[in-house]
Formats: sequence, structure tokens, C-alpha cells
Amino acid sequence: MQNFINGFNDIFGPLNIWSILLRFTMAIVFAGLIGLDRESKKHPAGFRTHILVSLASALAMMIGIYMSEEYSADPTRLAAQVISGIGFLGAGTIILGAGHIRGVTTAAGLWASAIMGLAIGAGFYSGATIAFIGIFSTMTIFRKINRSFKKRHSEAAVLKLKLKSRSDIEYITNLLSSWSIDIESVGFNSSDSDSESVDITLGVLLDNNVDNNTTMMNLMKQNCVLSATLRVTTEESE
Repeated sequence: MQNFINGFNDIFGPLNIWSILLRFTMAIVFAGLIGLDRESKKHPAGFRTHILVSLASALAMMIGIYMSEEYSADPTRLAAQVISGIGFLGAGTIILGAGHIRGVTTAAGLWASAIMGLAIGAGFYSGATIAFIGIFSTMTIFRKINRSFKKRHSEAAVLKLKLKSRSDIEYITNLLSSWSIDIESVGFNSSDSDSESVDITLGVLLDNNVDNNTTMMNLMKQNCVLSATLRVTTEESE
């Protein structure tokens, strides 16, 4: 086993064509899997974005190593710029709505992917692999645990709304989120009787501490809402 580790380090430790290929491959695979999870949840930064961030970070780290070997430059200078610069990209994935913020997890995932890319580029393979397992588990397994905890303190329901126009959909979804109502799914279609109005069906999680009648009354007070019905379901959509 030790001979294998030593042989692996001899081949893939220093910068050469094989180590560069391995590092780029790891960056693509690890970041791609993280990005696929974000893409499946319809977040702004998905599959390609995470791959590009991780690839660029790995390349920046390898450039720093190359510059230090060839010109005795500081190998961490480019890496430091990556860490600070990724904040601008992450900020673009955060959406501020009416009383709520979305995209923070995606922004954190992008930042983590960048750091993982730096580790890969530096040849810290074991650290990058363990980090990937932790990041991917947080995005997938821990998300399910978090959702399961939420569902213990809430009930699933189907909310059907008739809105004046499609432009009102974003306003309503933001409003519901500000009322501690988690939206699981959204479906909509134009009304047959009125081309301007739109019917939407929302799969939601209602907080047990929130009165449903009060919620429906507040919904009907919105100028954009023409009608609203709520049906509590026994099935929980994942």
C-alpha cells in the first residue's frame, strides 16, 4: 500500500501532463456533481457554473505553483485573489425577495467549489476528496434531513390561485415565502376565459404555528389575487 502511495505521489505530485489531467478531471467531476444538484433545484448557478469555477480555481493554483518554480514567485497570491473574487459571483446567485433571501446555499456552494478547486490544483488530493464528500453530503443528504425536520413542524398542502397576470407570480411567491410558507412546487397555465389571467398550483408546506384562515384572508386582500383555494394533503412531496 505504501509503495502504491509513493508511486502515485511520484507521478501525480509534481506538475506534469498526467497530474494536470488528473487535477482538471477531478475538478470537473467533483464540481459537476455539486452543480447538478443545484441545477436540479432550478438555481441560477448550476452544472456548468460550478465546473467553470472549480476548473479556474485549480488552474489558478497550478499557475501559482508554476510561477513559484520558474520565477520564485509567491504561489498563494493567485489563490488569494480567487478566494476574494468568488464573492462577486456568489453575490449574483443571491436573490432578495419580499422579506426573504434565496440562493445563499448556492453561493456558499460556489465558494466551496472554488476552495476545492484550489486544493485540487495544489495536488492536495486527499483533502479535496474529503471536502467534496462533505460538500456533496451537505447539499443532498443534509438537505433531506433539514426538509424532514421542517415537515415535522408543518403540513403539506396544495394552494390554487387565480392571478390577474403572469407578472404577479413572482410577487405572490415572494409574499408567501415572507409568511414562512415553503413552496415545494409551482405549476401554472393561462386561464381559458381570460388571456390575461393565470391559474397557478403551488405545493406548499404550512407552518403549524400559522393560522391557515388568516393566510387565506391576507391572500384575498392582494389586488392581484382573483381567487384562492387551499387543500391540506396527507402526502408529502419530496
